[in-house]
Amino acid sequence: MVQAMDRQIGRVLQALDANGLSGNTIVIFTSDNGGECFSDTWPLTGIKKELLEGGLRVPACSAGQIAFAPAGSASR
Repeated sequence: MVQAMDRQIGRVLQALDANGLSGNTIVIFTSDNGGECFSDTWPLTGIKKELLEGGLRVPACSAGQIAFAPAGSASR
């Protein structure tokens, strides 16, 4: 599954590059947290809605150029 996700996210990033959109686009991929109640989350403990490791770890990745405004500045 990780290889398939990597391949497909790569296709999205390549399409953004090919269309000149990667310079002003941030791509964020994330997943819901934890396995459902019948999931095997071993070696972690916990499931969705629990504050244990198996319910809190969330895979995520992001790509893009992020610029932050200088401290104390404002925009409208």
